[in-house]
Amino acid sequence: MKKLTLFFIITSVLFCSCTDMLELEPENSVTFYNYFKTEKDIETTVFSMHAILRSEYLGNKNYPMLLGNKTDKLSDFYERLRAHDPSIFTSTTGIHWEGMYDVITWANMVIDNIDKAEDLPQDRYDFYKGQAYFVRAFMYFRIIQIFGDAPLVVGIQDNGQKVRTPWKEVLQFAIEDANKAAKMLKPWAEQRNADKSSVVSKQIPGKGTAYALLAHMHAWMGEFGNEPTHLDLAVKAASNVIDGNAEENYAPEFNLASDPEEVVTGVMIGNHIESIFEGDYELSEMAQISHSQVLLEDDYQSWPHRPDASKGRYKNLPFGLLNATVRLMYGDNDKRRDSYFYQFEELENDPVLDGWAVFQKRRTAIMNNSSGWEEFEAWKGNGIIFRLAGIILLRAECYAKKGENDLAIADLNTIRNRAGAGLYSANEGELYKIIFKEREKELLIEDHRYFDCVRTGMWKYELSETIRNLTDQEIADGALFMPISSRAFNNNPGMRQNKYWLGKW
Repeated sequence: MKKLTLFFIITSVLFCSCTDMLELEPENSVTFYNYFKTEKDIETTVFSMHAILRSEYLGNKNYPMLLGNKTDKLSDFYERLRAHDPSIFTSTTGIHWEGMYDVITWANMVIDNIDKAEDLPQDRYDFYKGQAYFVRAFMYFRIIQIFGDAPLVVGIQDNGQKVRTPWKEVLQFAIEDANKAAKMLKPWAEQRNADKSSVVSKQIPGKGTAYALLAHMHAWMGEFGNEPTHLDLAVKAASNVIDGNAEENYAPEFNLASDPEEVVTGVMIGNHIESIFEGDYELSEMAQISHSQVLLEDDYQSWPHRPDASKGRYKNLPFGLLNATVRLMYGDNDKRRDSYFYQFEELENDPVLDGWAVFQKRRTAIMNNSSGWEEFEAWKGNGIIFRLAGIILLRAECYAKKGENDLAIADLNTIRNRAGAGLYSANEGELYKIIFKEREKELLIEDHRYFDCVRTGMWKYELSETIRNLTDQEIADGALFMPISSRAFNNNPGMRQNKYWLGKW
């Protein structure tokens, strides 16, 4: 990913006046429209789009993750967040969508200007434009998951004051983009850079990545949006990822890791055959990216994989799971327990740990000694956004929602078999809820749980007391979404806060 940094610097100089497209027209728009003449120009813009996407994914405070991640303890700040304390959401500490729309602006630049490039072969055209369609679709999906209704910016000249578009319309637009990406992109392993070298980063989407995104978007529309026809589309998209599609001559391109230990030591590091889409970065950029704000492992884990930490630090971490909780989650034969938690049996009654389980889903600490002593910077590994195990369980969820229980159970047992856990039994309870709990176990602290709760309706049982007690009217007024940052109202009198949060100020 070294190219990303170089191209980001170059294009930041070229396009530094490209400000918030929701408010202002770029002052140097003439420069934009005269720039896209060669493949190099397009490639530069695409790499810059990915650099901003990566920074946005890794650096933005993503409060839904903090609201939803499973924990037996919370700091005061997180207690207030989960109680929907409006003072949390200030202009300086609250979540905002500016960076997300920056990503969309770069995608729009590619989509709107790629036709100006001279002598661009069709396969290169599809490679670049397919990525832009995917990134725009992914970013809009993330925006509506977090904020609900949101401004829909459909092109580089679609600027000025924008009102919020109903989230279903935004999602349908994103679905159309993702379908275009799926048609244009080749399987990830077949893609090449401009210099003919193989693509090596799974931040660069391929055909299967677009199908994975479509599976999530259709599941969101089908379950949370109560549009049952989308469940069939979610299953179809997920099946394309899992099984391939003979009609499209598309063979499956992802495989499960052999066991949970390989998930931790391979998949979580990045660019593994189980991984579908991830935020990729290199170690030299760690100081520039607030890694732990979204990838929250450092809020959960410390000793023994951090050389600057001791056992006692577990008592002071913002998040944590008790050994008793881990025992309830994972059976004695479930390999995930020993892979995700350090020496679980041996340390279960350790007096220093005082009952807290020791996370180890990241194993290698990145330390910085530039100041003369070692300081912790981040955990080694990429930000895994989609992986095959998650898509298999998502398909199981949609099957169960449709009442196709045998197919759902087969997918559920695929993941349980890999973990060495027991096969599903009807005595466990309702299948749909059991699949939710399986995603919770498999994707622990991978930042899916809040969105899983919202999509499936499990927020009624699994989230904070404040959220569990929301009324139907409060849900309709947007209580499961984040408030719009005050920055979104600057120079935009058409912007409106959602009703639930407006009533709290």
